[in-house]
Order: sequence, then structure tokens, then C-alpha cells
Amino acid sequence: MASTPSSPDVAPAPLGRLAALMGVVVSLGPVTPYLLSALGPVLIDELDVARSEFGTLWTVSFGAAVALSLGAGRLCDRLGPRNAMTLVLTLATAALVLLGLAEGYWWIVAALVLSGAAQSGSGASTNLGVIQYVPPARRSMVVGVKQAAVQAGQLSAGLIAPVAAVLVGWRVGFLVLALVGVASLVVVHRLPHDPRDTARTRAARRAVRATAGRRLPRPLVALVVHAALTGVVLQATNVYLPLFAHDEHGFSAATAGLMTAALGAVGIVARLAWARRLDGQLGRMGRLRSRLSATTVVGVAVLASSAPLGDLADSRSAGIVILLSGVLLFGVSAMAATLVVIIEVLTVVPGRVGWASSYVTLGMMSGFMVGPMLFGVLLDGSGGYALPWIVLGTAAALQWLVNDVLERGMPQSPPSSAGAAA
Repeated sequence: MASTPSSPDVAPAPLGRLAALMGVVVSLGPVTPYLLSALGPVLIDELDVARSEFGTLWTVSFGAAVALSLGAGRLCDRLGPRNAMTLVLTLATAALVLLGLAEGYWWIVAALVLSGAAQSGSGASTNLGVIQYVPPARRSMVVGVKQAAVQAGQLSAGLIAPVAAVLVGWRVGFLVLALVGVASLVVVHRLPHDPRDTARTRAARRAVRATAGRRLPRPLVALVVHAALTGVVLQATNVYLPLFAHDEHGFSAATAGLMTAALGAVGIVARLAWARRLDGQLGRMGRLRSRLSATTVVGVAVLASSAPLGDLADSRSAGIVILLSGVLLFGVSAMAATLVVIIEVLTVVPGRVGWASSYVTLGMMSGFMVGPMLFGVLLDGSGGYALPWIVLGTAAALQWLVNDVLERGMPQSPPSSAGAAA
């Protein structure tokens, strides 16, 4: 008898290969706007794109993801993990091909709409895959690997894309990356077929219809709010940290750009380390999220105070050491928070993983859109970095407070025996 999605008897492929595949599924869509950002000077010149037009491209990508996320989650529940991951990879690969052939601004817009559509379903499809194919004792680790792949893709985009553009041309780079999508489609095709019309799929459809128009369960609300506030703080810091290092610490443009790489590297290590620690643990982790939020508040405070404290000590080196300490604190907390939320969403609404994942995606992508815009408006309006950092620290503290209120009275899951067995 076929194993149930919640308790697979045997994984359909080695877990390392399966985790790598899911890493490609979740990273191929979001890597597209990061590649565009890294290649901005080249694309603006070669495709005659205005700087104001270029600035709207991130909004196009994340906006499409936000607009489509709820429908994508329901669609993934209907399709099953294999078919859903096939759709996501097809959209992401088509976006890369379109960019490789781009002749102007509207080609890029079309590609980013496809990229946003891929992002809208990447979390739901891979979370369904984790439930369908991965034994419970190893799910946290697989989630950690696939989420670290997102950060690795963004890091690689910043480090490799400009060099590749010089060596082989940016068009070739996009098309080569599209071949990664094609190869991944072949691997997905080898996964077991999704059941077409079974009790599981009929129950999933009934569950989705039953939730239409109803209030979200409080545990899911807690995750959505946490994801949204994490998105605000995380993406604003990602975007403006290099500029802060340049303006306040006197970094050169090239050195300032490495701050994003440093934050990304810390994020990869943090997600893998937390995944290893949480392997075998499933269920509510509200207290852990609160601790991570508190650490994020400290990390933001250290980042914000790095330049003033360096000036106070009359030592540029001291300011840089404080800045790097803030990057470390922020990376191990804010970057890990997204991992914990995704582990929790696997069980927060049993039988509706795609539907629940879509709301978390909606919250996080909305935060990604709002955070950089808010930081930029505050930076221009106040003429300095103090107010933007204070607002980000407040958002992290609000995340901590709201999480504590929403989690009050809800049971927290102790480490499962699966973790020990593993």
C-alpha cells in the first residue's frame, strides 16, 4: 500500500539529492531578481533601461508573488508535490530563458512576472514534497538545506554574475542557469507520480473549500505575522546594509558590497546549523521564535550603534568590529527565523500544507516589498540612518511582542523522539 503523505515509509530518493532538488525549486525563482540587481549597470546600458524603470523591477517580482500566492497554495494542494514542483520549475526556467533573449525593459518585466509566479508556489510545492517524501525524523534538516539554498543562490548571484558577464556574456549566463532548471525537471520527473483521485486528494479539496471565507487558525496567524515582520526587517537590512557601510563606515563601493555576501554566508551557516539542531522536532516553536526575535532586536541595535560607537572611540576599526558583530547576531537570528516558520507550517494545519504555506508566503513577500521602501523613505526623510534603524528594531520588538501574545495559551511541542532516534 502506498505510504501516506504524512508518514512516508521510504523516501523516493536519497535525502541529500531530494534536499538539493528542493533547494533548486525554491531558489531558481528568487535568484532572478538578484541576478538583475548584480548585473544592473550592464543591463541598463545594453538594453537602454532607465534607472527609474530598473528600480521598479523588484516590486514587479515580489508583487506578482504576493498577488498569486494564495491561489498558488490551493493549486499546489490540488496538483500534489511532483506536479506542483514541475510547474514551479517550468515557470522559473521560462523566466531565465526570457531574460537570456531579452531585447528591452518589457521583456524583463515579463520574465519577472514569471519569476514571481514561480516564487508564489515554490514554498507550498516543496513543503508538500517534504511531507510526501521525507520521514518525519529528517524533515527539519531537509527544510534547512532547501532554505539555505535560497541564500546560497542569492550569494552566488552577487559574487559570480558580474564575473560571468565579463567572461561569457550575461545572456549566456542566464541560459546556462536555465539548463539547471531543465535538468531539475528531469529529476522531478523521476519522483513517484502524485495520486490522482484518492481519498487524500479529495480530502484536501474538501478541506480547502471548508476553509474558504473562514478566519485563519490562530497558530497560522502567528506564523503569518511573524513571517511578515521578518520580511520587513530582513529585506530592508539586506538592501541597505552595503549603503550603510559605505556612508557611515567609509567602505569603498566594492567592499560595501561584500557586506551582503557576509550576511548571506552567515545566513547559510545559521540555517544549516539550526536545521541540524531541530532535526526530528516538529510542531509549535513559539518560544524559540520569541528568542530569535529578541536576538534580532539586539542585532539591529548593534548594527545601528556601530558607527556612533566607532566615532566615540575615535577608532574606525572598532566601528567595523561592532558592525561585523551586528551582522553575525542578525544573521543567526533573523535568517534562522524564516527556517523555523517553515518547519512549523508543515504541521500547523494538518492536511492543508500548501494552503497554509501560501499564507506564510503572502506575509513574507509583503514584508519583502514593504521593508526596503519603508527604510528608503525614512532615510531620505530624516537625512540619516538613526530613524530607519530604530523603526527596524521596533518591528523586530513588535514581532517578539505579537508572537508572545498570539502564542499565549497554545501548547509548545517538545523535541520529538524522532530526533533522538535519528
